[in-house]
Amino acid sequence: GHGDDAHGGGHGGGHDVHVPPKAPWPDLQPLEWATLLPLAAVTILLGVWPSLALGLFNPTVTALLEMMKVAG
Repeated sequence: GHGDDAHGGGHGGGHDVHVPPKAPWPDLQPLEWATLLPLAAVTILLGVWPSLALGLFNPTVTALLEMMKVAG
């Protein structure tokens, strides 16, 4: 029959959690915020100023291209 849906019990309680309307992400713990905020800041910074990261890779890529020219 339809009485048993393999969930092993009632469905009460889990969907009745009240979240205050002021909290955009109330389930984030302080450690999660400490991880999320620097990652978000770096993502925005590199999106606005990509030459920060590209400048780090440029010498390595240039050297690799020079080695490929010599080998080829």
